[in-house]
Amino acid sequence: MLAHALSRPAYGDVARSLSLALAVAQLTMAGLAPAVARAVAGGQDDGRRRARAAAARPLTLAACSAAALLVVPLAAAGLAPWRPGSVGPAVLVAAVYAVYFALKCVLFALDEVALYARWELIADGLFFAALALLVLLAPGAALLVFALAYGVFVLAVWRRLAGARERLAVDGGFRRYAALATVATYASVARLPLVTALAGALAGSRDAAGIAGVVAIVTPLFLVPQAAGMLTFAAVARAPDADHSARVGQLVRAVAVCSAAVVLPLALLARPVVELLLGPSYRNVAASFVIVALGSLPQLVATPVANAISGEGAVGLNAALASVSLAVALGGAALLVPAYHVVGAACALAASMSVLGLGTLAVGRRRFALRLGAAVPA
Repeated sequence: MLAHALSRPAYGDVARSLSLALAVAQLTMAGLAPAVARAVAGGQDDGRRRARAAAARPLTLAACSAAALLVVPLAAAGLAPWRPGSVGPAVLVAAVYAVYFALKCVLFALDEVALYARWELIADGLFFAALALLVLLAPGAALLVFALAYGVFVLAVWRRLAGARERLAVDGGFRRYAALATVATYASVARLPLVTALAGALAGSRDAAGIAGVVAIVTPLFLVPQAAGMLTFAAVARAPDADHSARVGQLVRAVAVCSAAVVLPLALLARPVVELLLGPSYRNVAASFVIVALGSLPQLVATPVANAISGEGAVGLNAALASVSLAVALGGAALLVPAYHVVGAACALAASMSVLGLGTLAVGRRRFALRLGAAVPA
């Protein structure tokens, strides 16, 4: 919607601010959220798990709010437009989105999937309704819509998790897991906004808008794999010593079928899809969309495996793989964007996703007796 309502440079400015906000939010999303969720899931019964969830709320709010302030110096350094109307909303988005994600992880750890789904649908509905209204009235204020919609989710879930508290032990093991999870998750999920920000810094807002548009279309492809991954994480974290090979294999195959059924038709219809969703001025990014969409397939399929590894506590393996993947993304973007612009950024992202996905599947073959053929639809 915004791509249609704003000029391409103006959309690029909004995309840069949002990308920086998400990149900062992912600092706490990447480490604190999975560490808290694993601690909650490790409770001996439902009552203790809920008590741990209640105790996790103030820790999560304080950490996420403090981390969000990093948006200010990073925007001043040139990674986003340096204007009060951009920086203030970006700080708010960074804080709200990080808390939202942490509470989402806690709900999965509590096996409250239905509660999560209900409030996620409400927040998504509010987001798109408010965004449609702002597109007509004030498209430049779109960042505030994000914070408003998912702030509703935060307030609702915050109240539902209130109750008796059991002290959450933030000990050496918790901190070590959070640190390794930060490396693993941040290196993986932050590639998209970081490559967008890097494209803007190296080639300007027009190219940032191009790769941001591609990322905006590709990002929803991760919704089903991430949901499957969160379910896997919660199940493994509750019983890390049990054999979860069969469950992991089933989810890998299910995600492979679903992902292929969506990605391949989108790749074949790339030009009309891009023009429909982003507008005619973005038709030249259709090839970039195909590159990123196809390159994302290995990572989509490997998502349940990565979450199972984290649930077992072996998050260091994910950290190593994701670090290599991030280096490929940022190094590739730095080399390719100046000469090849949006296509260069797309190639860097696709290579990075393929490296991470194939590496994770290789680890899954060893840890969960995963047959790589199980990731290919029959």
